[in-house]
Amino acid sequence: MIAFINIGTIELSILSVAALALLIYVTYLIVVNESGWQRLIWILILLFVPIFGSLIYLAKHILSNSRRGNSIT
Repeated sequence: MIAFINIGTIELSILSVAALALLIYVTYLIVVNESGWQRLIWILILLFVPIFGSLIYLAKHILSNSRRGNSIT
């Protein structure tokens, strides 16, 4: 399908499902952990740059929980 990087339909489907799962999980984390303007800003970031925004929020969430001594979830 995408010849220049040698990715077929199955690989593209798997990557799409993984990206969608990441986006849903991070959206859940934002709704549960953020409030007010911070929630709105993070949702807007996810709308405009979904994968990059998801990875940044996930890193922020993991780092803030490790500083507090909480679990990852």
